[in-house]
Amino acid sequence: MIVLALVQNLALLVALAALFQRIGARARQTTLRRRILSGLLFGAVGVVGMATPVRLLPGIIFDGRSVILAVAGIFGGPVVAGTAALACAAYRLALGGAGTVMGLAVIVEAATLGAAAETVRRRRGWPRGARFFVAVGVLVHVVMLACIVALPGWAGPSVMLHLGPSILLLYPLATVSACLLFQDFEEQARGRAALRESEARYRDLFLAHPLPMWVWDLETLRFLAVNDAMVDHYGYSREELLAMTIRDLWPVDDHPPMEADAARARPDSGEEERPGQRHRARDGRVFEVELASHGITFEGRRGRVTVAHDVSERRRLEGQLRQAQKMKAVGTLAGGIAHDFNNLLQATLSAVQAARLQAGALPASSPVLERTLGEIEAQVRRGAQLTRQILLFSRQTPAEWQTVDLAALVVEQSSMLRRVLPETITLRVEPGDRPLPVEGDAGQLSQVLANLVVNARDAMPAGGTVAVSAEARGDDVLVSVRDTGTGMSDEVRDRIFDPFYSTKAPGKGTGLGLAVVWGIVKEHGGRIEVKSEVGRGSTFQILLPRGAAARPVAAMEPVEMSHGAPAGHNERILLVEDEEGARRGLTELLSMLSYRVTAVATGEEATAVDGATGFDVLLTDFRLPGASGLELARSLSERWPGLQVVVMSGYAPDELARDLFAGGAVHFLQKPFDVAVLARVLRHVLEAGATPDP
Repeated sequence: MIVLALVQNLALLVALAALFQRIGARARQTTLRRRILSGLLFGAVGVVGMATPVRLLPGIIFDGRSVILAVAGIFGGPVVAGTAALACAAYRLALGGAGTVMGLAVIVEAATLGAAAETVRRRRGWPRGARFFVAVGVLVHVVMLACIVALPGWAGPSVMLHLGPSILLLYPLATVSACLLFQDFEEQARGRAALRESEARYRDLFLAHPLPMWVWDLETLRFLAVNDAMVDHYGYSREELLAMTIRDLWPVDDHPPMEADAARARPDSGEEERPGQRHRARDGRVFEVELASHGITFEGRRGRVTVAHDVSERRRLEGQLRQAQKMKAVGTLAGGIAHDFNNLLQATLSAVQAARLQAGALPASSPVLERTLGEIEAQVRRGAQLTRQILLFSRQTPAEWQTVDLAALVVEQSSMLRRVLPETITLRVEPGDRPLPVEGDAGQLSQVLANLVVNARDAMPAGGTVAVSAEARGDDVLVSVRDTGTGMSDEVRDRIFDPFYSTKAPGKGTGLGLAVVWGIVKEHGGRIEVKSEVGRGSTFQILLPRGAAARPVAAMEPVEMSHGAPAGHNERILLVEDEEGARRGLTELLSMLSYRVTAVATGEEATAVDGATGFDVLLTDFRLPGASGLELARSLSERWPGLQVVVMSGYAPDELARDLFAGGAVHFLQKPFDVAVLARVLRHVLEAGATPDP
C-alpha cells in the first residue's frame, strides 16, 4: 500500500507539473519576473505533493517534491529551482514534525543538483537526453537516501527498510518521465515559436515585397491575400481586391484564353511561369506582366501564390532599342549608298569637266553645248551636296569645328528639310538678311534642324506649317523651329529631352531625336527654350554663342574651266581607283592637266606596276578591294622614297586616317571633287607638300 500511494503521489505531481508547464510555457523565458513566476508554479506542484504525501511515521512524510525540484533545476535553471525550493521549504516548515530537517535537506539538494547538473551539461556540451535524465534522477535520490541520517535515530532504519528500494527505483523513473515530458513540451513550444516566427517573416516578406503578390483560390478564383505593392500598382484598395477575382484583372479580349489558363492551374503543380499576359489596372491602363506562381494551402483553401512583374517598360525599351538599331543600320546603309553615289558623281563630274575643257579648246565652241555641259555639272554638284548631307545624317563624317553661318546653313538645309515633310505641311524658311556666325560642326547643326523639323512634322498629322528662322539676339544666334501642331502639356514638356521618352505610337519613333538635339546643343555651349500649349503648337528656340566672321558651309564652287586649274609639268602620277568610270574620267583630266598617268584598279595591280623611274604622286582611293589606300601608300613609299600620297574617298576618313591627314603626311580629297580642286591639290603637294583648304 505504501508503494502504491507513493506511485500515485508521483503520478499526480508529474501530471500537475505537465499542466503547469503548459500554463507557464510563456513565462519560462528570459526575464527575471517570468523566471520567478515559473519557479512559483513548480513550487505549487511541490506543495500539492506535500499536501497529499505518504505518511510512513508520525511527522515523517514522503512525496515527489524532489522530482519536481530536480526538473525545475534542469529546465528552469537556478532562479526557477531556487524559487520553487523556497515555496516548498516554507510549506515543509509549516508542516513541522520529526522529518522537517530531512525534508528541508531534500528540497535543497534536489533543486541544487538539478540546476548544477544542467549548468555542467551546457558547459561540457553534453546532449540533454534520457541518459542525462537517468543520471540526474539517480544522483538526486541517492543523496536523498543519504539525508535519512537527519531523521531521529529510531526512524532511520525503518525508513530505509520500507522505502529505500522503492525510492531508488520509482523516483529516478519519475524524474526521467517528467524530464522527457517537459522536453517534449519544450520542443513543441520551440517548434510553435519557430513556426510563428517563420509565418511572421514570410508575412512581412509577402506584404513588403516590391513586386505585386497575391494568393488566390483555385476554386473561386477569388483573392485570398494581396500585398502592398499590388495595391499600389493596380490602384485598388486592399478591401476592393479581396472582394474581386483574378478575372477582374484581365482585359475583356483576354478572358477566353485566361479562363483556360486558370482552369489548368493545380495546387500541387509546383512553380509555374507564365510570360506575356496582360492585366488591367483600376484606371483602365493595360500592361504586360510575367507571372510566377506556386501551389499553396492558405487558411484551409487550395490556391496559388503569384508574383507579377510588370514588363511593359522593358518591352518599350526593347522596342526602342530595336528601332535605334534599325536606324543605325539604315544610317550605315545610307552611308554606303552615298559612297557609291559619290563614285558615280565623280565619274560623271570628271567626264563633264573633261568635255568642257575640250569644248573650250575648240576654235568655234557651241554655246548650246557649253550650256548643256554646264547644266549637267550643276546637277552633279547638287547631287554631291545631297550625298554630303546623307553622310552627315548617317554619322559618316567626322565632327569638324569651324565658323558656320547659321543663316546660310538654314537656307542650304531647306531643300533637305522639305523632303521629310508631306505635301500637307508647308515649310517657311526665314534666314535673316545678314551672316550669323557660330563656332560648331555644320553636320551636327544640320542634324539639330532635321530632328526638330521631323518632330514638328509628327505633331501635325493633319497638316500645318513649320517655320524655321535664324536671327541675332544679343551675343547669341537664335534659331527657332515653330509648328502649328498639337502642342504639349507641361508634364510632357518637362520630359521631352529624356532619352527614349516618346509620346508617339509604337514604331513611330525611338525617343532619341530630341535627346540628340539636347546633347548637340549643350556640346556647342548653347541652350534650348521650349514654348508650347496644348492645341496651339510648339516653338523650339536654340541659342548658340555668336562667333567671329563666318566661313561658308563647305560646298564645291563653280570654277572657270579655261583658267584657274594649274597645270602640271609632266610629273608621273599613279592612279589607283576601282570604280571604272571614275578611273577613266580622272585619267583624262590628269592627262589634260599635263600629267603622265598610269591608272590601275587594285592595290595588287599597283604593286605590280613597272616603275623603274618611280612616281611623283600616288592618287588612290581610300577603300580598295583587299586593302586600304593607306596600306598601299606605306608599301609603295618604301619602294619609291619621296612619293607624295593623295587619298580620295566617297566616305569620310576614319580616326586613324584623320590623324595622318592632319599631320600632313597624307593628303585627302572628298569625292566628288572638281578639276580645279584636284589641280590645286596636286600642285601644292608637289611644290609645298601641304594641301590648301579647298
